Amino acid sequence: MAHQFLMLIAGTGVADALSKTLPALVRQKELVDVRLNATLCCFETWLAVKEGQFDVARVKASEAEPYTNVAIQNGLADTMVTPT
Repeated sequence: MAHQFLMLIAGTGVADALSKTLPALVRQKELVDVRLNATLCCFETWLAVKEGQFDVARVKASEAEPYTNVAIQNGLADTMVTPT
């Protein structure tokens, strides 16, 4: 399911716009902001999928996991939308 979602995102104009702005945002990963880092890792994953770099996408997705776990521990779960 996640793969299908990433392919959908990769096929839209969003991916092209993201590829232009992502390099500047990635520099922000140096900051200690787990939510930002988790989000940027996911964006990098989507762009790698768009470019057909599935090995890179797997690495980037795995990099997002620890950031996401810490963000959830810090209260992200309270702001997440859950399907009904």
